Amino acid sequence: MLSQPLMAAQTSKKKSSSTTRETSSPAAQPSSTTRLYSYISGSNIFGRKGLLFTDTAETPNKGDSSFSGHLLLGEGDDFDQIQIPFGFNYGLDQNIEISASTQFLDQDLDLPNIAGVSLDESRSGLGSITVGGKYRIEPQDRSLPDFALGLDLSFGPLSDDLGDEGIDANIKGLATHTLSNGILLNGGLGILFIGGRDVEVIHPVTGQITKVKDDSDTEIQIHGGIGVPFRPDMTFIAELGIDQLGDENSVLGLGVRGGRNTKYQLILGLGLDDAAPDISIGGGVTFGL
Repeated sequence: MLSQPLMAAQTSKKKSSSTTRETSSPAAQPSSTTRLYSYISGSNIFGRKGLLFTDTAETPNKGDSSFSGHLLLGEGDDFDQIQIPFGFNYGLDQNIEISASTQFLDQDLDLPNIAGVSLDESRSGLGSITVGGKYRIEPQDRSLPDFALGLDLSFGPLSDDLGDEGIDANIKGLATHTLSNGILLNGGLGILFIGGRDVEVIHPVTGQITKVKDDSDTEIQIHGGIGVPFRPDMTFIAELGIDQLGDENSVLGLGVRGGRNTKYQLILGLGLDDAAPDISIGGGVTFGL
């Protein structure tokens, strides 16, 4: 959906015997005090309709599709990483979105120095592949928000260097509402089911690496965000996601989205716990197919 400026204009009504319609007056001029802009709809870093990291209740129009790619550079106390997520969405029906995504990861780990032991402090490869669907429930009363139910299934990581594979499932409910002034409000609640995996454990003294079975786990995800249009082709986005990326990975996201047919966005992510990089900066593009 393309963003268009909303401008109040004087209108004149022409009446016929059976219908009444509004037409713009040729002399109508926009008022600088009433100029409003619309939130620019787009995709998050995983290719789904959303803000920056989180999903919204939006779905593509039937038959529409888009592809997105991003580059994020992250730095933290325990690791630095390069993250290149890319994804795709398609409007299967007017209120149904299907999507797929994966990402390339390159991580440099800050491992303890142990005398006489050589440890590989870097790892890279493809992360999990995720496929999902979203169904939007559009209310008849437009003063109410749109609601959506979503399900994502993930398998991976695809590269052994990033760990042993497993299957995760994410069920979520979303609510999105656009105010009369063009500002978009968004919130969501999800349950992430993390499948069991073998994980590597490094002995703090000998440096010996052993694999242990990590039991399956369940996490509650909560997120909220806002999109504030401040130019016809530019929207400011702020969001907060608790466990949004899984494994106690909570992120505060700030960014700017612009463009019309091809959307671009600049992203600043601030990690709120040890599982997320302390800071991530980057950007990406989304273009229709």
